[in-house]
Amino acid sequence: MNSLPRKPLIVIDEANMLMDWTEPIPSPQSGSSQPKLLKLLAFLVAISKEANLVHVILATSDYILASWLKGKGVATNNFRIHVLGDLTEEEAREFVYGTAVDATIDPLSVAAPGVAAPVVTWPGIINDPSEPIAVPGAGPQVHEPLLDAELGLRGASNTHLWRGAIEHHRALATLTLSPDGSFQLKEDPPGHKFLFTFPKAMDISVPSLDVVGASLSDISSVQLWYMPLRNPSSKTPVRQLRKTPPLKLNSPIEATALINAVQSSLSPPPAFNNQQQPQRRVLAIINPASGRGIAPKVYSKQIKPILQAAGMLLTEATTTATGHATEITKNVLPNEFDLILSLGGDGTMFEVLQGVLQRPDWELMSTTTALLQIPCGSGNALAASTGLWDVATAAHAAVKGHRQLLDIASVVQLQGRQEKQEQESSRHLNSEKNGGIEAASIAEHSPVRFFSFLSCTYGMLSCLDIGTEHLRWLGGTRFIVGAIQQIVMQHTFKIKVAYLDADSLGSGTGGGTIAPGGDVDPIEDGTTNTHGWHGVTENVGYGPSLQYFKEFSPIIHARSRFGSTTDPNPNPDLDPSATEIATATAKAASASASTPPFSLPLLPSRWHWLPADTIQVFAACNLPQLDMNFNFAPEATLNSGHFNLLYTTGRSGWLKGFSLLTAAEKGQHMHLVQQRKLKAYWIEPLAKSGSTWLVCDGEEVPHRPVYAEVHAGLVTTLKAPNRES
Repeated sequence: MNSLPRKPLIVIDEANMLMDWTEPIPSPQSGSSQPKLLKLLAFLVAISKEANLVHVILATSDYILASWLKGKGVATNNFRIHVLGDLTEEEAREFVYGTAVDATIDPLSVAAPGVAAPVVTWPGIINDPSEPIAVPGAGPQVHEPLLDAELGLRGASNTHLWRGAIEHHRALATLTLSPDGSFQLKEDPPGHKFLFTFPKAMDISVPSLDVVGASLSDISSVQLWYMPLRNPSSKTPVRQLRKTPPLKLNSPIEATALINAVQSSLSPPPAFNNQQQPQRRVLAIINPASGRGIAPKVYSKQIKPILQAAGMLLTEATTTATGHATEITKNVLPNEFDLILSLGGDGTMFEVLQGVLQRPDWELMSTTTALLQIPCGSGNALAASTGLWDVATAAHAAVKGHRQLLDIASVVQLQGRQEKQEQESSRHLNSEKNGGIEAASIAEHSPVRFFSFLSCTYGMLSCLDIGTEHLRWLGGTRFIVGAIQQIVMQHTFKIKVAYLDADSLGSGTGGGTIAPGGDVDPIEDGTTNTHGWHGVTENVGYGPSLQYFKEFSPIIHARSRFGSTTDPNPNPDLDPSATEIATATAKAASASASTPPFSLPLLPSRWHWLPADTIQVFAACNLPQLDMNFNFAPEATLNSGHFNLLYTTGRSGWLKGFSLLTAAEKGQHMHLVQQRKLKAYWIEPLAKSGSTWLVCDGEEVPHRPVYAEVHAGLVTTLKAPNRES
């Protein structure tokens, strides 16, 4: 047979109807449920494979046809795909017969990114050679979907090209996925005047830091998820979620392989170090009562979709009462989760922290499970201090955040009955030397240990926190209302504080004096009951040992030993000898000029009394931010090994008060406060109960003395990857 000058052309319109092909029930000998259909497809392949025979065009609006052909045994090298869009009669004629206009080659043979595509004249389908036009210099390997789907792409070291159609652009596109997760989605150049595209071809390049996952938009279309910075030059940068247009691939298998490739390329932060479980396991604890009650909606609408697109294994738990977050966390098995999300405010984060550390395996739990606050409460101090200024930015950190060690303070306090009537009854019975009441009091006031990640406040800051609980519905605005109220009222508060100076560890002496007669200011409606402290050791409860408690404990005993006016029956076994009193008096005489204006027991070496007993502002801070808008401790860092104490003494006046709180929004108030660095500290709250509160991490604790000690880097959190350490 002589060669024909042009190839004959067979056009099957609405070829997607082939997918609905039905046949009578075949005989068992046929070996297939659709033998006639398979024979037709085999015939079309045979006549189109031979040179100079025939072109077969299957015209369809359904891109799944290509996947269906492969499913019927038609090899991918036996057909090519052209995405044309809606053609005019003239454009259809040029597609079949060719054009004299110079254009790039067939879209599926376009060169790799960075390689110039050769310019050719479109020959027309009937003149098109049977073999694809070669593209010189193509570097990265072209993706073979079925092979990669079987072998998987975890640990892939090569760049992969994925080809598909951007349907609403009516154009083909190339997705270049690098091993580090960065990608470029680039619309193929028009190539032919009949190929409809938008005036400006799509070209999306995304660095690996912004990529957070991928998902199906339909059975064989994939969208890549990425979160660029919306305001990179801002001091409070936030991220926004974006998705690529759906990329229509050849089959559901290929779409799944692409999603696996993207999710596998996400570089897990160092906190996720479980090599046996490549998928990160996340527990989300949701507090629906926190702040304005937005946590459940935030999780379902924002957090959950992003973490699912990242391929994480999610478990969620919703709290139903105060303390429930602690119980949920305590029931978590070691190594069960890589990350715990706290969707709430600082109170929810406080409860989660207790669940991590108040357990026998606290050390394993704290080193294998990272904690992350999703800002859904009123304060959100940890989120703000780690650069997570909104929910989207926190969600990005859950996928791409960097590991950050976080200091934690152990706080020890005697807890038991505190009602005024019971205290008065105890005083009365003690004054009558009832031998049984002291033993009962010691048993009731047993030591309790809890853990603090944020701060311990007293005075004005506690009032604008606890004192505005009834305004919780206002969100963060409640603190502004409370601040104005406190500045106008100008209250001051009695307190006694001893501290171990972090800057002078290993040197220095205490700056206080000793007063055998007991010149100690009374708690106005309470008692400095220290008897229960005799049973406290450096290993009280779970958690790391208290390294400095042993050296300070004699001072706790001395608060009753030298006769507090609120303790009329000090333990006679602990009365000081004449020698002790004489020694203490001699030391007091040589005390430095920094001695506070009240008589207190002489402290051990390295410890100091705070040189003031009347304060207005008092906050021992671990984090720089006390909430999203209050940079109260700008010099504090998350892993310094100490808390930063900021305080003011006496009445500041309205002008100074407003200046302090206004400047504190930007951390520009340090000239208005005094500062100390605390490795450990002792607080005796002496103000009238109800006039202020002792508050740890936004939670009110009983109005009694506390001992606190800072443990460096005890737990791990995640911070925004663009944030400096």
